[in-house]
Amino acid sequence: MCSKFKIIIGLSFFVVFTIGCSKSDDSAQGQQDTFVHPELPSGELVFSTPEGWIEVEPQSSMRFAEFNLPGKDGAGDAVMACFHLKGAAGGIEQNLQRWYGQFEQPDGSASADHAQKTKVGVNGMQVTVVYLTGTYKQPKELMVMNGPTDNFPNYALLGAIIPTKNGVWFFKATGPQKTIDAWRPAFDEFVQNFKLRQPSA
Repeated sequence: MCSKFKIIIGLSFFVVFTIGCSKSDDSAQGQQDTFVHPELPSGELVFSTPEGWIEVEPQSSMRFAEFNLPGKDGAGDAVMACFHLKGAAGGIEQNLQRWYGQFEQPDGSASADHAQKTKVGVNGMQVTVVYLTGTYKQPKELMVMNGPTDNFPNYALLGAIIPTKNGVWFFKATGPQKTIDAWRPAFDEFVQNFKLRQPSA
């Protein structure tokens, strides 16, 4: 199981991955995967992922990284999608409203009224963290927001949005509520280790 992922994200969608992995089973002992891409100069967000998150191939070119959060308490896996958009990217509230619109509530009330939103100061940055439960309306076609959906009750969303001078970073986990809830403490620690790498002199 991977114990640590370090990801350095540049001003474009290039990513530097340095991943050290070790497993206790005999067949995997000594194996290590390392991904290296050209390092870009400034405005990079640096973070480490919690133990147990599994890096996978992104389902869309819009995602600079993607992780599976293994299922808990008999529920299925959750997916963490990671995005970077240049500029203001439509603003934090507009993006949150889009996320809220992907959920329906059992009583028909507005999902925005049920979202738990907090702002956290992390290493000089202001991070918006949101948690929401309900029926997730997953687009049948990835990144097509107004098309047909597959509906998944008892799902949850756990996300973080970080605006910087070089654009906005989005981290959005969706999956069965039991799985999201089990990973929530790890997600909170994940947010706390965000750092903005300064340009070299």
